[in-house]
Amino acid sequence: MDMKTQSLPEIRIKYAWLLAENTSTALMDYYDKGGKLRGFEEYEAIAAQYAEWWLPYEKNILTAMQEATGLTFKQNVINVYVAPFFYAFSEPLVLGVQFDSREKLVCNLTHELIHRLLMDNTTHDDSRTYDEWTSLFGERSPTELVHIPVHAIMHEIFIDKIGEPEFLTQEVLDEGDYRASWQYVQQHTYMKITKDLRNLYAGGAI
Repeated sequence: MDMKTQSLPEIRIKYAWLLAENTSTALMDYYDKGGKLRGFEEYEAIAAQYAEWWLPYEKNILTAMQEATGLTFKQNVINVYVAPFFYAFSEPLVLGVQFDSREKLVCNLTHELIHRLLMDNTTHDDSRTYDEWTSLFGERSPTELVHIPVHAIMHEIFIDKIGEPEFLTQEVLDEGDYRASWQYVQQHTYMKITKDLRNLYAGGAI
């Protein structure tokens, strides 16, 4: 794994003021009609706090992510955009401003970076991913299917690689497909799932 540990991307976390400026009116009307945005400096401070929380974990988590999958990030820099009224998604990678602890921030950013690695890496054709995951995990809703590998990899990272299993409690699980994917991982064990993923990406037998 020497090459993978040497090819870690830089994670740049910054306040996306243009994104906020161009979406805040519509999003505020939807989520908080009559509300008021915080000042530029406060949002900058939130992004800076996120970066401070993340930095001590960055190398270990990214290394563990690549080791758990056998995949390597395609990009050498990944920008993480922070903006109000957003929660979290991976492409582009955007975080909201509601993560009020180190554990929540690290857990959620790890989640989104796993999505990015699985769909944008140096070796695997992502056009086949849905069919391959269906062959591994069975016919499921798209949301449940894509989160089975994410949740399994999170378990391996925080339990086996980082030794911080309590971080997993920060994963927000609804009663729907997110919870179903988590339960699948609990029932089938994350070790089996990540082993199958590594075999898949290495071109071996499942």
